[in-house]
Amino acid sequence: LNREHIIRLNSWPYMYPSRQQVTLPLQAGVNHVAVRLQALGMRDTRCLVGLQLQDVDAPVHVGVPGDESLNREVRANEQFLNGLRFQDGQVVASCAVPEGVSVRDSERTIDWPTGTTSLELLQPVRPIVSLRWRDQKLWRRIDVPIARDLSPGDADDLATHRHQYMVRAAESRRKGNAAVHPALCARVAKLDREADHQRILDTCDHVDGRPDCADFVLAALLRMVALDLVTESEKQRVRKTALAFRYWEDEPGHDAMCFGSENHSLLFHGCQMMAGNLWPNDTFTNSGKTGNEQAALGLERCGAWLDEVEPRGFHEYHSLTYMPITVAALMNLVDFTSDEQVSRRAAALVGRVFHMVADHAFDGVTVAPQGRAYREILAPHRGGTQALLSFACPQAVTSTSAWLGFVASSPNYQPPTDLHDRMTRPASVRYRQHSTNLVLHKTNDYLLTSVEVPGADTSVADAPPQSRRELGAGVAGYQQHLWQATLATNCHVFVTHPGEWIDGGSARPGYWYGNGVVPRTHQRGNVLMQIHHIHSKHPVPFTHAHWPTHAFDEHVQRGNWHVARRGEGFVGLWCSAAVEKCDQILTDSELRAPGRTTAWMCVCGSQQDHTDLAAFTEYCIAQSPVFDTKDLSLRAAGDMHITWR
Repeated sequence: LNREHIIRLNSWPYMYPSRQQVTLPLQAGVNHVAVRLQALGMRDTRCLVGLQLQDVDAPVHVGVPGDESLNREVRANEQFLNGLRFQDGQVVASCAVPEGVSVRDSERTIDWPTGTTSLELLQPVRPIVSLRWRDQKLWRRIDVPIARDLSPGDADDLATHRHQYMVRAAESRRKGNAAVHPALCARVAKLDREADHQRILDTCDHVDGRPDCADFVLAALLRMVALDLVTESEKQRVRKTALAFRYWEDEPGHDAMCFGSENHSLLFHGCQMMAGNLWPNDTFTNSGKTGNEQAALGLERCGAWLDEVEPRGFHEYHSLTYMPITVAALMNLVDFTSDEQVSRRAAALVGRVFHMVADHAFDGVTVAPQGRAYREILAPHRGGTQALLSFACPQAVTSTSAWLGFVASSPNYQPPTDLHDRMTRPASVRYRQHSTNLVLHKTNDYLLTSVEVPGADTSVADAPPQSRRELGAGVAGYQQHLWQATLATNCHVFVTHPGEWIDGGSARPGYWYGNGVVPRTHQRGNVLMQIHHIHSKHPVPFTHAHWPTHAFDEHVQRGNWHVARRGEGFVGLWCSAAVEKCDQILTDSELRAPGRTTAWMCVCGSQQDHTDLAAFTEYCIAQSPVFDTKDLSLRAAGDMHITWR
């Protein structure tokens, strides 16, 4: 500060940010702050810094180094980009467009004429507006959810449906940690493509570099060898890679691979077992073990993984991203273990996953709380769990993932046959996943589902959730998606405390996925209550709701209630604070509530109980929610009541 060294922060924990309090001897007027960052070669250790000033009453202006004219230009550019809106097929600016502005619309780039205020788009899905300023390129993405594709399920017979699924999956242009999966799908579908040979060779080179997620593609390579879906030259190239690979942390090597997460650990163990079985008498050059030794150790570790997951459920339950990967890892156990009991146990877990995603399906799409979520929660109909359901059940909304090549290629396994029935029947259940209670209430007209988050334990408040077996109110959140109300395939409501200020950033938790500070959450039937109490150390002092006005047939606001109808289903959302509409990247979908201590309440209903939106609105108002900010309690009609502690 002002050329004087003030503080050094040397603690770099995995996943969660470090914080340290310091007294800054600020002088009157301008102060110069300099920060030096040193990057570490470790995943989830992000090289960024935040400075939060507390107990400062006077307004603080932050400027970049340079003269005031430079700062004026910065503010003008920021104002232009933040003022952009999407309306009636056009990007609309709040002021005249400056020089050097272009818009990338799908596959084309359009120059936006200087001085105008609107530009019509042909395919407005996620247009990117770029502004060239000095030697910089500033840009803003606009996410237009109303333009997202929705593909209904097909009526083909099951065999034709799954073959066409593999053909679509084979067309995906994946790179890096999923590069070879389309080749697996192509060979399952008996597509003769010359490019797949080079893709296999390139993937082996990729694995040899041991980047993070190398296990993702090695699992597919070994599966292709075991199923005799490769040529002899391809098999020998995979063999070379497999013998030199590092299969666990106890083997030699320095790299950035992640071993310990739920999906990674089983993939590593399964690859170790499969490679050992494929080349039992060879010496694995990295570890010095024989193939037989690797196979035995991998099988033992797979059994230990099953011992842990079977009784408690999945840690990454319902994850749009990771459930298909975990299913793929299990399929390698189903098909290639030498232990029939392990194979049966793995198949039973895969069947459990299919049943879970079907039970949580509404209007053809599966929606659920998630143990690990990303921004894809905004479009669950395109997610990986939907891809699982779509492969197994033709009536589900179409979503395709090349990870399903592991299921499609199995000589021993078929998904359950009762999935369509489970998709369409009402359900009201409570069940456990990884020491947490999940609640599902599904009718013909709406779905409401959540994770039960108990009251605060003051001994672990503001601590990572690993410090206790269950999530609790007040702990630091990660990527847990806690609740969701759904009225249609593309009509979803939920509330979060953002983990970062900016939509589209790379933080975990992010702007729309996970919670910076975990809220107290409770659901009973068609009603959900939630209390957010954000400690002063967290930089984001607001909560927000995903409220997709474009997806409703009609919606109204009455006081602190926002109420909407889609089809014959209703949803009402109440907040203890006055909310305001907000757009960052996502358009027409955000209600923001300022304040660190806020309560929310969600109520769902059906037209068979409430004749129209006006009647349901009166039903919502009659709930009479009251939030006491002193004792942190939320009460509503009847005996609905939760407290922070």
